[in-house]
Amino acid sequence: MKVLVVNDSGLVGQRLLEQLSGLDGIELLPQVFNAIQASHVLRSTPPDVVVLDPQLPAGTSLGVLKEVRAKAPGARVVVLASTADEVYRRAWLDSGADDCVTFAADLRALLKRFQRMERGCGDAT
Repeated sequence: MKVLVVNDSGLVGQRLLEQLSGLDGIELLPQVFNAIQASHVLRSTPPDVVVLDPQLPAGTSLGVLKEVRAKAPGARVVVLASTADEVYRRAWLDSGADDCVTFAADLRALLKRFQRMERGCGDAT
């Protein structure tokens, strides 16, 4: 499963990559820091999962989400937010994200759920 982290913070992105690197079957694509870089990766190496920062420079996160849906329609998109506000979360889900989690959430557990779904084990929530 190819995972793309789109986050303008080198520190946050590095932490995410470290968290995910130990999971079996995960191929980490190089972190990208803005919407333009994300667009290039989507064209060259469509990911299976995109972990998306909701606020990006050089374009918008919503634009990246729409591009993922167009270029990698089977990819799952997880918005990694700094707030747990339900209205904010619902807005991202309504825009097409598969999930919206906070930085404090266990991203590894979420990706393991995606792995189970990819293997055809149902939603496995």
